Amino acid sequence: MIKEVEMIKMRKDIDHLVKNYFFTYYSLAEICGLAQRTIREFMTMNRSLSAKNIHSVKKHLHIIKEQIKEAEAYQPQDQLQDQDWIRMNDSIKQ
Repeated sequence: MIKEVEMIKMRKDIDHLVKNYFFTYYSLAEICGLAQRTIREFMTMNRSLSAKNIHSVKKHLHIIKEQIKEAEAYQPQDQLQDQDWIRMNDSIKQ
């Protein structure tokens, strides 16, 4: 896909994560393995990203989106988060 079009989509994705899921530029930069300044300037100053950084941000945004979908579909009554802890706790009580 065209680099500029990809960056438009990434900006929208990052903006959505910041506004709706309380991510920060710092946390997103850390997740993507980039300097905070890179993400901040990409978002606030409309700077371009290098091809390497575009690939990294795109890859990690996809992972974040999948994890959010999984978290939103999560039903604690159906699938308890920490089965090992529950089993350990039950065995201690016995």
